[in-house]
Amino acid sequence: MSNSSKLCTYFVLLSLLALKAATDTHTVITGLLEKATDQAEKDALTTCENADHIVMNSFQQAATAFFEKDYNSMLEYEKSEPRG
Repeated sequence: MSNSSKLCTYFVLLSLLALKAATDTHTVITGLLEKATDQAEKDALTTCENADHIVMNSFQQAATAFFEKDYNSMLEYEKSEPRG
């Protein structure tokens, strides 16, 4: 397997893991939000939920750019992704 193929395989695996982690986080946030009774807690969880959507969208856009061989855009999506 060439280095390029290995890099592609690693990127795909890392992207899938990152997307799964973001999806799992969203599931936890949604579950907590459904059970929350305190308005401040609901507001904080809603903020987390919105940020999580941004993270998942960034991962998806970076993966799309990668598969289109638009590596500059891929790096920009990765850089612009908010950090927790």
